[in-house]
Amino acid sequence: MESQSPLISIIIPTFNSGETLDLALGSICNQTFKNVEVLIMDGLSTDNTLKIAENYRDKIASLFIFSEKDFGIYDAMNKGIEKAKGDWLYFLGSDDTLYENTTLEKIASVIALAEVDLIYGNVYSTRFNGIYDGEFNCSKLASKNICHQAIFFNKTIFKKIGKFNLKYKSHADWDHNIRCFYSSKIKKKFIDNIVANYADDGFSSLNFDVIFNKIRPYKCLYLGYNKLNKKTIKKLIKEIFNYKNRTKKINLKKNNKLVSICIPTYNGASFLQEALNSVTKQTYNNIEVIISDDASTDNTLQIVKKFKNDVNLPVTIVSHKPNGIGANWNNAIKHANGKFIKFLFQDDVLMPTCVAEMVSVYSQHPHLGLVGCKRDFIMEGEITEEIKDWINKFKNLQVQFEKDESITFIDKTLFSRKDFMDSPMNKIGEPPTVLFKKDILQKVGGFDENLKQILDYVFYYRILKTHPIAIINKPLVKFRIHKDQATNVNRNKPIADYEIYKKILYKKFLPLLHPSYKKKLVLKFSTKAKVKRQLKRAINIVRK
Repeated sequence: MESQSPLISIIIPTFNSGETLDLALGSICNQTFKNVEVLIMDGLSTDNTLKIAENYRDKIASLFIFSEKDFGIYDAMNKGIEKAKGDWLYFLGSDDTLYENTTLEKIASVIALAEVDLIYGNVYSTRFNGIYDGEFNCSKLASKNICHQAIFFNKTIFKKIGKFNLKYKSHADWDHNIRCFYSSKIKKKFIDNIVANYADDGFSSLNFDVIFNKIRPYKCLYLGYNKLNKKTIKKLIKEIFNYKNRTKKINLKKNNKLVSICIPTYNGASFLQEALNSVTKQTYNNIEVIISDDASTDNTLQIVKKFKNDVNLPVTIVSHKPNGIGANWNNAIKHANGKFIKFLFQDDVLMPTCVAEMVSVYSQHPHLGLVGCKRDFIMEGEITEEIKDWINKFKNLQVQFEKDESITFIDKTLFSRKDFMDSPMNKIGEPPTVLFKKDILQKVGGFDENLKQILDYVFYYRILKTHPIAIINKPLVKFRIHKDQATNVNRNKPIADYEIYKKILYKKFLPLLHPSYKKKLVLKFSTKAKVKRQLKRAINIVRK
């Protein structure tokens, strides 16, 4: 084709998209239809996103790269609309690809023959078990969205009904589609072709837009009442009624502070469902769930997405670029909205009253920095002598100092005990056994991402320096012992944590420690001691 019309503007919002952008741009380069411009709308990426984009300047004739602060994906898309020169606009995710080399050529041929404002087809995604999702009408659009990766917009649409509404953080495209479909000003056409491969872990697919889903049934009824079938109208009215009932219940429970149950995951499919089920059985009812996944390759994400769809709880799923367990723990906390943080690992289980009892202790003792509990064990597979030995050593982490009371209170005098450095070194518990206020991180910081195995109790001890800790003397968590858990995997790896720990104690805790151990650390790490050792070596060399 020598003269190809129309010009199609492909807008790609990016932020730290270095792992996927190459595939997205490659799928554009391979198109047989060449009358395109590509606009990279970047939100100040800190990885190699912009470098990858620059590599395509010689491959895509009209490539424009913009990098500036934005307010999310839809703000980037709106900026792309303003800058686009094409008659038709298409929004491709940085982790999506055009389905086949002739995709744009097929769309261009439809544009040439049909006088329409909007053309849409299907996408292919493992999230939907294949092709999604055929032709839409107003009733179908009231309950499910058309992926923006399947839609081509005539630019005049954005003058008729406006751009993406930025008050909707993850479903502004769904809101825009409702306005398009319910408007008599806009002519739509469906083509039964697959337009794009749709990544199943994109932002909007993994996150629940509370504001949009609250207003969606009202919007659909207001804009499209005469276009909806009776079944859809009844369903939307029921949604409104159910939401009002939930709001009343939440208001009645307003004294219950929100608890964020943070679940860091990586290939946890074996036991994850049992862990998630234990969340739904909690007697405490003001809970949200934050799942931070470290690029799982098993069906972990399928399990958590199904959980999100099945439960009447706020669930946030975020993808995290693997950078150690501490980074994933901190990432989960970063996305938490609760006053309290409660960790649950993918292979462990919370007892039904776990959260309620921990929050209750906080309500009675608000000065606490952290509340912990005992744990029972779930034995998975063969119980080896090594596992038996581990349980004998670490079954009771507070054995050195607990009293015969329902709660053991610990303060910073723990550091001055002569047995503080005796095993068990962790005298508080694993992360699933503790609950703490999120705002304590402003004082003590998050988990140390440089540590591999002792980052939990280093974090606890930073809290203990300034705030007492309470341990509920009964098991409220079931801790699973199996060969693939991080503790067992790390046991067979060379880890420098314990030497680093001594240096941490010297730098951060020295005045609080027992005199005998304080002396050892001074001899090992003080500048004076180092100079003395170097001088001694030098004298020995001279003598020889």
